Amino acid sequence: MRTHPQVGYELLTRVPALQSSAEIVLSSHEAFNGTGYPRGLEGDAIPLGARIVAIADSYDSMTRPHTQRPAMMPAHAVAEIERCRGSQFDPQVVDALGEVLIHVVDETVSNAELRMLNAE
Repeated sequence: MRTHPQVGYELLTRVPALQSSAEIVLSSHEAFNGTGYPRGLEGDAIPLGARIVAIADSYDSMTRPHTQRPAMMPAHAVAEIERCRGSQFDPQVVDALGEVLIHVVDETVSNAELRMLNAE
């Protein structure tokens, strides 16, 4: 499982049009506090694109059902991302993306309410 960033990196470096994305893929599982993988990068040593992808990927993973667990409610996923601010995730990226994710949560709740009203 921990080898997939390296495998993705190697695949992307072979495609000229995608080479600029290779470093983002390689670094997308690094943690802001240096405890991630594959290289244990820390803070600003992690490419900005990878810090953004890490949050987006985590949110997506948490809000989709898996074989081991049901999907998390969007508001809970946002709270989990905020809880990991500074350890797993770059605090500045969490702050910047927080506004976007709050709108996603509001939209999801509004859509659920709309479905409930239509069902009545």
